[in-house]
Amino acid sequence: MFIILRAGLLVLFGALYALAQPVVNSAVNAASYLTPPSPGNSPIAQGSIFVVFGTGMGPAGLVQATAFPLTTALSGTSVSVVSGGKTVSALMVYTSAAQVAAILPSSTPAGAATFTVTYNAQISKAININVTKSVPGMFTLNAQGNGPGAAQVAFSGTDVRLNNLTTPAGPGAVMILYGTGLGPITRDDSTPPGVVSTGGNVTVTVGGKVATVLYAGRAPQFPGEDQINIQLPADVPLGCYTPAVVAVNGIPSNDFVLSTAAAGSTSCVHPFGLNQAAEAAVDAGGTANVGVFAAIRGAASGFTAEGAGGLFENANAAQLWATYSAIIANFHVTYYPAPAGGCAVYDQLSLPSGLPIPDFTTIGSKELRPGLFLTLKGPNALHNIIAAGNGTPGSGFLWFSIGPDYILGPGQWTLSSAGGPDVAAFSATTEFPTNLTWTNMGSLLTPPRSTGVTITWTGSGTAAQSNVNIFGNSSVFNNTDPSQNRGTSFSCIVPANASPFAVPATITQKLPVAGAGEVANGSLGISIGGGSQFNAALANGQPLDGSFFGFGEAFVNTGITWK
Repeated sequence: MFIILRAGLLVLFGALYALAQPVVNSAVNAASYLTPPSPGNSPIAQGSIFVVFGTGMGPAGLVQATAFPLTTALSGTSVSVVSGGKTVSALMVYTSAAQVAAILPSSTPAGAATFTVTYNAQISKAININVTKSVPGMFTLNAQGNGPGAAQVAFSGTDVRLNNLTTPAGPGAVMILYGTGLGPITRDDSTPPGVVSTGGNVTVTVGGKVATVLYAGRAPQFPGEDQINIQLPADVPLGCYTPAVVAVNGIPSNDFVLSTAAAGSTSCVHPFGLNQAAEAAVDAGGTANVGVFAAIRGAASGFTAEGAGGLFENANAAQLWATYSAIIANFHVTYYPAPAGGCAVYDQLSLPSGLPIPDFTTIGSKELRPGLFLTLKGPNALHNIIAAGNGTPGSGFLWFSIGPDYILGPGQWTLSSAGGPDVAAFSATTEFPTNLTWTNMGSLLTPPRSTGVTITWTGSGTAAQSNVNIFGNSSVFNNTDPSQNRGTSFSCIVPANASPFAVPATITQKLPVAGAGEVANGSLGISIGGGSQFNAALANGQPLDGSFFGFGEAFVNTGITWK
């Protein structure tokens, strides 16, 4: 089974809490961990596994249910839900002082509800939730609700393997995804349900391509857990971090990624250039030594900035993903894999974030130190010194400037450093394009969705990257019933010299709009990015396993409303 515990958050509490009233802070879907913008009103699906965070809710050490049928009390902990005038006892999955997991019975009435946690006869204060028919969440390998999904590749009826860097799924492959929250069932929630569909319109997109759903229902051997069997399309995009999302009746799950590659491949194409041996070591629980850096310039709703950052690190599989997310994706170096010259539309619930400044310490890897600072040099003697982080382990190197003296521009740029305690002297180069300028940015704060939207810009690409990415999102949040939260994104890949480009109405009309009592948050932007691997070695002469130095330019209108 794929019940994944967030062990790092299971803070151990001693006898101090044995007789104290439990304190409950929040409840979320056990797979996605998504929280709504309005706190204390999380949607919990009938028949789903949910997680409660707090203090003093159970014993100091984790205690997990070990037999079926599941019971409504475990090591002195129980969870009671009041909904529709009915009091329902949840089925306990595990308990601890700081974290409790339980299954909300499928028979629980839908609507506004409250729940309490009882431990050793002490009852917590009631917390608001919203019981709904379905809100999908997908399990991920890092147990954080993001990154590589807890998925398998079915090579045959008896050969089913974990999807990872060296077990990618090829075009047409059958995959098994795991989550919770697809919907209720009429069978007993306390015992293994067998094969039973949860109903609803379940869709899965992988890299913007629609996969064929072969089965969507309970995982036969564990109550509350859902299983979705899919067949990838023949034209599925390929890569180690191919984005995917599940939706039920248009309500999207958390974003996650899958490893895909050409049929018969035993490794995926990693953005840091890891070879098959390095990928295999990481898949086996080991680590890889990488150096990942990027520069960015752009604006988000009037805030203009430029900067650069990154780090050398010894990282495991989850940390490599986090590095990709924090630097490559966050700096708009890479694009959503839309078809060249066209657009992709996919479900996505998103709060527009513009150009966030990353915190590399959240990656959690072991930082490898080069010299005391990095030097970034460009044409015409333009340069900048990038200082080391604030001294916190893992803080890497980071420079951001909000002007007025901007330096990043077209031409060849070099990032270098003297040797340090962990990394030898190195020099990496990449080609920056002619500066991108979104010329009608200020006139698209309420862009039209019914007639399409036209983007105009100046600037051009490079020989290695001749395309720009036009992207947008509309996410709708319902504070009364967060199970109705929904969102759609689009991504178009077009030649950098194709201005003006009209995003068709057939694309923008798919963006949701807010109804009565709802709030919409939207975004619209244009970006260009690229880069490549570079040569570097550890201080002992051992080559790095992977590297990347790239650039991104992004201009984003955030917090907008599509009309």
